[in-house]
Amino acid sequence: MSLDNKPSETADIRTKLSALWIVVALNYVYGDVFTLLGKGAIINFTQGSLLAAALLVETPIAMVFFSRIVKNYQVNRWSNIVVGAINLLATIASLIVGLLAGTQYAYNVFFAVIEVATIFAVIWYAWEWHKPVQEQKIAQVSSTH
Repeated sequence: MSLDNKPSETADIRTKLSALWIVVALNYVYGDVFTLLGKGAIINFTQGSLLAAALLVETPIAMVFFSRIVKNYQVNRWSNIVVGAINLLATIASLIVGLLAGTQYAYNVFFAVIEVATIFAVIWYAWEWHKPVQEQKIAQVSSTH
């Protein structure tokens, strides 16, 4: 899959990344809601685990906005790759730990598979996103003067 470097397609990539981050955020939230409803009991979380969960859920929410407004191609591209990789590793680690502990249910695995696929798509689109032609032309003109 190759992405053209037309300015209109750059905006389209930002839209795709933003939409993918919405899917990730909603899956995180709905997965957590299902977990809390499924347990039917009060769960005691430490302040550290609540903070870690809040950070993990907040990153895709922030990336929805960030992917749309950041005009600098390199900052936008690399932030999507790095934040995507962090979320991907956290999701996979959580799934593996839960499976080894015997605390993962079918719905957890279902949400995790969707999250992993969606985050992978974010990383893929960002990785394949090349410098827009307009920025390349400006850089070439600047270097010749």
